[in-house]
Amino acid sequence: MAPLPEHTASSSSLTASQTTGPQPNSTADIIFADTTATIHLFIVDVGAMPIYSNDGNHSSSLFEPSFIVAQPGDTVVFRFHGPYALYRSGTQDPCHAPRLSQNSVTAKGTVSSYQVPVTSWEPVWFSASLSDNSYQCDNQTIFGLNVGGDSLSHS
Repeated sequence: MAPLPEHTASSSSLTASQTTGPQPNSTADIIFADTTATIHLFIVDVGAMPIYSNDGNHSSSLFEPSFIVAQPGDTVVFRFHGPYALYRSGTQDPCHAPRLSQNSVTAKGTVSSYQVPVTSWEPVWFSASLSDNSYQCDNQTIFGLNVGGDSLSHS
């Protein structure tokens, strides 16, 4: 059987480039829309996978995903898989920031959350640590919102 016209062979090329600023390329997990507004909701899991595990497998970040690009009016929801404290800062020093939330130990299977409205295109850094441990911040414990193409070079 001959292929249908829309399934004929084609070729394309892909060119990589370094982004220099925020690009609206992240896909929202949930989209609410009506005739007056569209709201994008981005879900970021904190501590869903251990950074290091006993079997040698590890995640590259405490946050999943480790960065997103969102536009003003969108909302980021951090879902905490454990008793984590969340911190927020600017680009100058993402590891020294005031605490935003303190999430207590929840019942097994329960996930607490914290919502952050996106108010501008300005880069914002977040970090997290277990509430009962001393505060630790490095490339694996930070999250970037609208940080451009080199999200981990500022930590």
